[in-house]
Amino acid sequence: MRMRQKSEPDKKLRALFFCSNEAQTNDNYQRIPKAFEVAGWEVVIKNHSSLTIANLSVKAGEYSVEDFDLIWPIGFGERASFLDRLQILSACTPSKLITSLDSWLMCHGKAKWLKFCPLSIVASEPDILIEFMEQHGGKWVLKPNAGSYARDIFFIHEPEQGAQQIKQTCSAGREFFILQRFIPEIREGELRCICVDGQIIGKYLKVPNDDFKANIFEGASIEKATISRKQEKLIKTISHDLTEHKIGFAAIDMVGTTLMEVNIANPGGLESLQKLYHRDFSEDLVSKISDRYA
Repeated sequence: MRMRQKSEPDKKLRALFFCSNEAQTNDNYQRIPKAFEVAGWEVVIKNHSSLTIANLSVKAGEYSVEDFDLIWPIGFGERASFLDRLQILSACTPSKLITSLDSWLMCHGKAKWLKFCPLSIVASEPDILIEFMEQHGGKWVLKPNAGSYARDIFFIHEPEQGAQQIKQTCSAGREFFILQRFIPEIREGELRCICVDGQIIGKYLKVPNDDFKANIFEGASIEKATISRKQEKLIKTISHDLTEHKIGFAAIDMVGTTLMEVNIANPGGLESLQKLYHRDFSEDLVSKISDRYA
């Protein structure tokens, strides 16, 4: 469990958000800081590139990062400088971060969660992926290990087409890809659960408009969702893992009772929840995070 931090009675809690100049694929960059501001927090938003460290003092522009109660990088920013930013933030008080630095590093890729997923392999060599596919047969989905927003995701329906697709997509040694058994039930929809400090604040169903991409950016529709007892059991297990790894904000994606992935970088869903249920779930997010300081 994360240790609670006591705040002074009349002191305004302060939150520092790091955002990016990159194209924004959801509205977390505006929605989440605004929700904290409405709840009475003092909010500062800086670009990822504003981070500096000198004499073990970490700053975001003119602000000392240690002066904030909560530090929240929304997304990873430029991948080329991702490790540099983690190393700079490692000089901060760990409990101030929305998610632990170890988890940013170790739990972001899909490989971390494979024990809950369909039959899969993560590799960078095309020949290894092809050999695994041919050994096990069947239909597959090929996707980047650390990818998002349905980019570079391909459906493999037979070996010859699969081998050609893998060779075209995977440049050996440059990027790791995951080859994952295709789950036909995806056509009925993928359940997304939004978790804050290991607790679900909202859920909905993403229904693909093609055979396998349950992604809003690929035309998937959204529906209200219910959770079965079997799903609840798996979600409870994963939520426990999220808490153990000090992951403050995440999305769990499931098809039936099978985990597809866990997104901890900048999971979308708050906007979809508001469209479905006609209320702003970011208020629930702020409430859960504020419990850390009660």
